[in-house]
Amino acid sequence: MRENSDLMIFHQIRELANLKNKTVLEIGCGDGRITSLLAKEVKSLTAVDPDDACLERARQAVLGVDFQVGSGEELKFQDRHFDLVIFTLSLHHQDSVKALTQAERVIKDQGAILVLEPVPEGEIEKICEVVDAEAHKKHAAQKAIGRSGLFLKHSTIFKAQWIFDDLSNLWAWLADYYQTTINTKMKKEILATLGKRPKEPLLVGDLMIAQLLFKPGV
Repeated sequence: MRENSDLMIFHQIRELANLKNKTVLEIGCGDGRITSLLAKEVKSLTAVDPDDACLERARQAVLGVDFQVGSGEELKFQDRHFDLVIFTLSLHHQDSVKALTQAERVIKDQGAILVLEPVPEGEIEKICEVVDAEAHKKHAAQKAIGRSGLFLKHSTIFKAQWIFDDLSNLWAWLADYYQTTINTKMKKEILATLGKRPKEPLLVGDLMIAQLLFKPGV
């Protein structure tokens, strides 16, 4: 399996936010794929994730970053500490209202919050929905942004692509990512979503949204 979503996400971050000489917090860093790209551009980078195993892999792969266990719901940082807070496809995995409130607290008065989220209508998102239904969480995250009182300066939807060698590669990736068995019923639903298209290789679209937020009145 290959995908260009990491590079597309990083491209959107660079397009929307000035990273040079900035103090940055990444929420939901996972195993550090985006973190490794950010670390080369910023003054200092702190990255948090609730998964110890992912953080350990990130620490091994990326140097010069302050990795900490945690989530966006309870940030253990001083008020007005960061120039930029980035939610890397992570806002919907937590209490979005609490996480946005915490992010607003820890950014400087002229600081920004950049939210990157999957869009439920994307192809890979529809496939993943069959295995782990969380579209309602993604919609809740968008509602939380709208009700947060933060100023939405910019919002853009962008695309990426996943390339699987074949269907077996897709089944194996889903099983590994979600740590579950991809049963016959799931496969039928996913095949219906894919429709008639070449399966070797199998190209699957990805749809994401990037939203740049500021404190009200800034």
